[in-house]
Amino acid sequence: MKILIVEDERVLSRNLERYLSRFGHEICGTAETADQAVALAGRHRPEMILMDVRLKDGTDGVEAALRIRTFLECPILFTTAFSDADSIRRIRAIERSERLSKPYDLAGLAAAVGRVTETADGRSGLPEA
Repeated sequence: MKILIVEDERVLSRNLERYLSRFGHEICGTAETADQAVALAGRHRPEMILMDVRLKDGTDGVEAALRIRTFLECPILFTTAFSDADSIRRIRAIERSERLSKPYDLAGLAAAVGRVTETADGRSGLPEA
């Protein structure tokens, strides 16, 4: 699966890239801001996006997702350390999305990726960690 990673913490972004690649996924790009995310999504047409909610320079992952939705309908897995009602409401309003609370472990990531990418035969996009 072709995945775009949108995460402003470089160490976390690199760890996600290594983990997902290890299981055969193609990382088509990494972005730290909303504008970078929209540009890369348009250029690479990912099959899934891992999207942090709060991005570099104060930009917003939910707003980036809404902009991306105007031209691309792929599943989005939002990752966030914030569980306030407004953030949850905004994420839930986006179809084909899932929220994963930070900090998360590899098993939680695998389960969340599986939920948003479940195939017709019921297998998830990542093995159990």
